[in-house]
Amino acid sequence: MKKRTITTVFCGIVIWGMISVPEARATQPDYIVWAEQSTKKVMKHDLPKWLSPEGISSKGAKNEYEAFQLVVTSYTRDIPSVNITVSDLVGPKGKIIKKENISLFLEHYVYVAKPSDRIGMPDYYPDPLPLFKPFAVKAYENQPIWFNVYIPNDATAGNYIGTITVSPEGSAPTQIPLKITVWDF
Repeated sequence: MKKRTITTVFCGIVIWGMISVPEARATQPDYIVWAEQSTKKVMKHDLPKWLSPEGISSKGAKNEYEAFQLVVTSYTRDIPSVNITVSDLVGPKGKIIKKENISLFLEHYVYVAKPSDRIGMPDYYPDPLPLFKPFAVKAYENQPIWFNVYIPNDATAGNYIGTITVSPEGSAPTQIPLKITVWDF
């Protein structure tokens, strides 16, 4: 009797889980946005990293460029078009780093059949950086976007806060906080 009760409860949990999973998946986003340092090559099938709720944070001096990558990864389907917009960055005493000082580049992949060293492998490597335009993302692949933030010479030292908005066709947009800390030198 005890074995039968355990089996019945187990089957009930499994059936309840099967009914509940599709509803849970329907409310989950079908893509993820994550960040990577400018020094890392993001391959087409690298596993996504966790993006902190604080968003993206970078530091730099006046009259300098700071770079980072934002990566869009599709979980379930090809996304025919993704657009990205950036707001002005607002800093101390209302000082602004205008969005025109933030350049976006769409990373393209080049197939390398014969690597140049022993540790390389034939694969698609990110290399060219054409100017940004809305782009497609294939299911289960990464699409990195390179960001260059120019910190003007007249920027006041302190934290500048803005927002990056990722808008995939057919899905809800994602807003990511962006913080640039300007050093006083």
